[in-house]
Amino acid sequence: VMVRGSPTGDEGLAEFELYLLSARRPELRPELDRWWGALDAVAARLAPDRATAFAAALDGLFLRASTGVDLPDVR
Repeated sequence: VMVRGSPTGDEGLAEFELYLLSARRPELRPELDRWWGALDAVAARLAPDRATAFAAALDGLFLRASTGVDLPDVR
C-alpha cells in the first residue's frame, strides 16, 4: 500500500478535525463511528490477521499526511 497526501493535506486533516470535533460535540460521534467502521472494514479486507494494527497504522499515516510531508513508500 502506498499512501500519499495531497499537497494541502486536507484528507488527513479532515479526519483529525472530525476526531477533535466529535470529542467536543457528542452529536458528531455517529459520524466518527461511521468513519471508524469504514476504516476497520478496509483494514480487515487488506490485512485480516492484523486489522486493528493496520487501522492504527493508517490513522498514523493520515496524521502525517495532514502535515503535507511526503510519506515514505510503505510497501
